[in-house]
Amino acid sequence: MRFDQGHQFPVLPTPDIFNDDPTFRLALLRHLPDTISPETLNRIFAELSSFSHRCTTLHKHTSGKLSSPADEPRLRQYDAWGHRIDELTTSPSWQDLKFAALKEGLISDSYSPGRQWLGSSARLFTFAKTLLFVPFSKLVLCPIAMTDGAVRVLELYGTPRQKYLISKFTAKEGAWTAGQWMTERPGGSDVSFTETTAVPVDAARTRAGDEFLLDGIKWFSSATDGDVALALARTNPDSSLGSAGLSLFLVEMRDRESRRLNGIRIHRLKQKLGTKYLPTAELELSGCRAQLVGELGHGVRYISSVLNITRVHSAAGGVASLNYGVRLSAAFATGRSIKNTSLSDLPLHTHSLFRIVVLQRGLQQLFLYTVHLLGKSECKTAVANEEVLLRLYTPALKAFTATRASEAILGIVDSFGGQGYMEDSGLGVAEMLRDVTVERIWEGTAEVLSMDVVRVLSKNKGDALGVFVEDLQRRLASPSLERELALIVQGFVKNFAAKGRQIIESIAEGSFGEKKLQDYRFARPMLDLFMGLDGAVLLLEQAAWCEQACRDKVLAERTRLFGAKVAPEEDLTIARAWIEDVGDIQRTLNNFTRLVDESSDTERNNRNLEHTSVFSAKL
Repeated sequence: MRFDQGHQFPVLPTPDIFNDDPTFRLALLRHLPDTISPETLNRIFAELSSFSHRCTTLHKHTSGKLSSPADEPRLRQYDAWGHRIDELTTSPSWQDLKFAALKEGLISDSYSPGRQWLGSSARLFTFAKTLLFVPFSKLVLCPIAMTDGAVRVLELYGTPRQKYLISKFTAKEGAWTAGQWMTERPGGSDVSFTETTAVPVDAARTRAGDEFLLDGIKWFSSATDGDVALALARTNPDSSLGSAGLSLFLVEMRDRESRRLNGIRIHRLKQKLGTKYLPTAELELSGCRAQLVGELGHGVRYISSVLNITRVHSAAGGVASLNYGVRLSAAFATGRSIKNTSLSDLPLHTHSLFRIVVLQRGLQQLFLYTVHLLGKSECKTAVANEEVLLRLYTPALKAFTATRASEAILGIVDSFGGQGYMEDSGLGVAEMLRDVTVERIWEGTAEVLSMDVVRVLSKNKGDALGVFVEDLQRRLASPSLERELALIVQGFVKNFAAKGRQIIESIAEGSFGEKKLQDYRFARPMLDLFMGLDGAVLLLEQAAWCEQACRDKVLAERTRLFGAKVAPEEDLTIARAWIEDVGDIQRTLNNFTRLVDESSDTERNNRNLEHTSVFSAKL
């Protein structure tokens, strides 16, 4: 038999997420304000529809050119005469994708003029575009995310001279991009151990916008091909102050006239598991000229504005990869047969895929809701409780999505059998698995972020926990929600609130701080519970909203404008599966309860510490 005879695999269509998936459009529509006019909805639909089409055609074509080690970044440190030049070269296709993202408005639409026609919904619109672009981005959205964060920092804290750069970052032609330099060798995600120092060029000038010289090592610099970077450096020589001695600086990578690197040496490029086309480097700073952003000693507070943005971008990577992977796997299941039976008709296969779909829908809801809060916060329309929820949800969303999405992508690989493991199958899921794994460590691991959540909760004796619980209870009391499932979730919330208050009160009273032992093992399941519980409520609200759209003429017209037919029964099935299975709420609650009880048991606590010490000694 010749190779062109016998069974031939069908060509899989490229998923066009916006135009092919009505559930995506409906989820987005529900989070848009009711006050948006039909004309504006038409414009949103038309722009997203055409953009999604460009993603699956034009941008996919450009993305496909990045396919081998020859397309990866290269560093030439010396020229033929022995001069140190540190010339970083990226692929033309990488550059084309980056400039395409800028031209498509993936930064500018979140600011002006996006806010002019969409107000607080500008963020939802822009992040919807981001979700559509991710599968074809080859991680150019890393510098896009950092540039987005830089714009936000300068918008909040920049001097008039520094704010001038905003127009360069938000331009659609010839735009600048930014990097972010935080990570150093001693501390990793813990910036309190930062070694890089900053001294003023003129000791008498230490106000915002004044020039400093930076010296140190930045261990993990992504988006090294940017024009500008935001860097943390120590301005107080007393290292015992930790993060309190850090300030934030704006660094232009090159001298504007000579184009030479600004006191920067690129030591080497990182060799990574994935994100192969993204230039990530180790940098040596020696006399690097930089401008102070804001006041001395407030660097961590200022750069948190960057983290709030980049963590949402990180979550977008996980959500978008699942959206794309699910659609691709579903198409394969329909066309692939085993013993004359389509995979889509085999319950063993479809059950596994269904669980991934439930996770994808839940993460999508959590993502859009958090973006909705972010947009309101930036436009100063968020109330105090919404600001608290945004502060809680941002690190929780990033951590929860990064871990759950990367695990689910393994299931997507499984769904294609051997072809999912192949690099040359054209599916891209093997590369997707490698790339989405970076979301687990970028901007903090789940353990680091769970402690961020604990810090938010421990302020003001747990007020944030009260805001979270009261918000869920209020929403669960809505008569439009399916009562059986709402009551189950109410029970979860009640049990979580009781244990949550117990542990937060212990922290607030200083019982942990007075002892050297700090048993914070409860922090990780607590973070998961925030997402599991809110995901349950959001999915129930989506089902109720779709049910209402079947009866309400105005809402029905809005769904028609978005070209989607509602399916409340399907949404309710998804919500039930999340609550009873995929959200892992009961199991996580049991684990959280156990760890809270153990943390208050001094004898057990000391025993755990002893076991850990013995194990560490053996290592």
